[in-house]
Amino acid sequence: MDWKQLGLYQEQEILEFLNEVSSINMEKQVQRLQPETVGKLIWDVGFCQILQWLTQEGIDLKRIQGFLKKFPEENISSCEYAVLKEALADQEVPDEYVYEYWAYFMQYRLEPDKKEGLWQGLHVFTSLHQERLLRDLSEEERRILWEPGFCERIFWYASDIGMILRCLQDRELMKLINQLAVWIPWNNTMKEQQFQQLAESARELGGMLEDIMKRIPPELQEAFLNQWMKNENLLYDLKKLSGAISGMEAEQIREISNSRVAYVNLLYGKRLEGMNLDCLGIEKENLLIYAITHKKRHFLSLVEGNQELF
Repeated sequence: MDWKQLGLYQEQEILEFLNEVSSINMEKQVQRLQPETVGKLIWDVGFCQILQWLTQEGIDLKRIQGFLKKFPEENISSCEYAVLKEALADQEVPDEYVYEYWAYFMQYRLEPDKKEGLWQGLHVFTSLHQERLLRDLSEEERRILWEPGFCERIFWYASDIGMILRCLQDRELMKLINQLAVWIPWNNTMKEQQFQQLAESARELGGMLEDIMKRIPPELQEAFLNQWMKNENLLYDLKKLSGAISGMEAEQIREISNSRVAYVNLLYGKRLEGMNLDCLGIEKENLLIYAITHKKRHFLSLVEGNQELF
């Protein structure tokens, strides 16, 4: 700490700090501290002894300083030592989230799997470049952060995290998002329009989707759900699929799961029949989807009648 930084404190505060450091033989430790940490000790000299105890417990000094850096301008030495030591000593807690865990989540005594989910949820929350802070969240909103559906990269599109957290307090929606997170590894984020559709009809969608997924082999579930989500007409699609999928053969289910054209063709009344739709290039796929959705019957008849030329 240089003279300019020392000038931020009263002479009496500095003298009390130096006397405390000398009385508990802490001079060598102080030399290893960051200036910001020294400043906190000058401001709250009572924490010097606590800091020494924590390091004697084998807690890494860098970890302690990361915790102190996030600590608000309050009297740190008034914290309950046993709780503070427990949080800092817990090796399941990453260095970057020790303060957040101690301040907001330690009270829940989370199981290891939920703890792991919380670190991912905190990463998502703090990466969204929004103004809301953890201290601003209600208890209900904080509890969402370790839910499987929030832990994934599913909400990285979010422009309004407040809206997302408010919606996810709906148990039916949270249940649906959590189930989707099990079925789909979210390599891509969910679009806002998709989330809003899920939020508007969570109970109805959840019931129909559960029934449909019983008919989809596990190895095809991710592909099928990607087709469904990509179409961005979620409730309409499930209503159509609910009536159709119960009578479908395994090969037909495989086809609509793997082929965008086959999926859209089923929804629009099978305007193409008896044609292999698996191995089409992007241009042909887009052309057929346009023709199906815009009811270009004459063109589709020509394609069906001249498959070898298409």
